[in-house]
Parts: sequence; structure tokens; C-alpha cells
Amino acid sequence: GEPSKDCSWVNEFAPQRCGVKNQKNVPAFEACLVACDTCPGPCDSQDSTTWYRTDDPSRDCNWVRDFYQSRCTRSNEYGVYGFESSACPYACRVCNFCEDDPTFSINNDITKGCDWVSLASQSRCTKLGSYANRTETYFAFTACPNACHVCSNYSDCSDDSGWFKNNEDDESTKNCDWVAAAPLPVDGIGPARCAIKGTNSDGNSAYAFEACRSACLTC
Repeated sequence: GEPSKDCSWVNEFAPQRCGVKNQKNVPAFEACLVACDTCPGPCDSQDSTTWYRTDDPSRDCNWVRDFYQSRCTRSNEYGVYGFESSACPYACRVCNFCEDDPTFSINNDITKGCDWVSLASQSRCTKLGSYANRTETYFAFTACPNACHVCSNYSDCSDDSGWFKNNEDDESTKNCDWVAAAPLPVDGIGPARCAIKGTNSDGNSAYAFEACRSACLTC
């Protein structure tokens, strides 16, 4: 909580300071887009197949993707950080990319991929599945952003200040800040509370991953 350490401060020593987080756990590379040169642009190519964390080839862009907010700030032996365009822009979500992953499926059933999710997104986006050749599980809304309507073009990347969990006497306590405070699941992206249904500021039903987009990393 030092007001003097703002985006101007980050800019003085970027990209090294782009990995610093604020009190809400948001890294500078997401908040200081100009300073960190992470303004969303087109994804002209896939993540690098040669980038990996210094001295550990197993920690490549796929490894970064699993917990991108902390791992995108790692660098390779040449000082290139994961969030940079030549490294892992897909994994670090610093480009305009909104395509459903064709290798994702529920319960390893190839008929239950993102197309299947899109047919009933309100109920299926909170289901857990996995990518081909991987054992970790992920919420469908992280693998199927288009099917689940969480692409950046659907709305801005901010939390709905009026959203709250359904069936709560005190609506002010279980809000997007409460969602963000939950620990990350063992696998997957975003707090486990992102799959909870609530009511948004317009009085409509909405899952946390739809209303708490910053908290749930769905933008």
C-alpha cells in the first residue's frame, strides 16, 4: 500500500517491476499496460515453444498458464519475462485471444467439449474438465471463453460491485472481494468460488465468473 509506487514507478524500471502486485493481488503487467507494454493486441502466433524458466525446461508456457498471475513474472536465462509478447502472451492473457480450446473435454469425453458446453452454458461452464494429455482439472469457463461468454469483447474487465452470493442475509459480505479472497483450487485457474451463482447489480442471476471478472481472471 504505497501510493508513490504507481504505474509511473513501474515504468521507471520495467519490465522488472511489472511482476509487483498490489493489495488486491493484481500484478503490474495487468494494471500498468503502457508501462509494461502489455496493451491487448492480436495474438499473431502461439506461445513460444522454446521459452522456459531459467534452468528448468519443464517450466514452459504450459506451466505458466496453470497459475499465470504469479508465473508470468518469471524470466528465462535471457531475462525475457513470461508476459512478454515473445514468450507466453496466450498463457499470460496479454493479447486479444478468444477461442475455445479444442482439446478440452468433460470427463475425457470428446463429445463433451466446448461446443457441448455452449449448448447450455449457464449450467455447463462451471463443470470441471481437462485438456488432452494432461491430468489437471479446470473449470470449463477457463477453457471455453467464447462458449461461456467471458471474452474481453463481452464486457469490461472489472468486478461488479453489486454482485453477491445468493441466499445470503448480509449481501455486503459475500461479494466479489469475498470471491477473490478464496484460495486457488489445486488445479485450474481462478478461485474455487468463481463457480458460485449469485445476483448481479441489475438484479439478474449471474455466476461469479461472469460478474467478478477481475477476481476470477475471466478477461
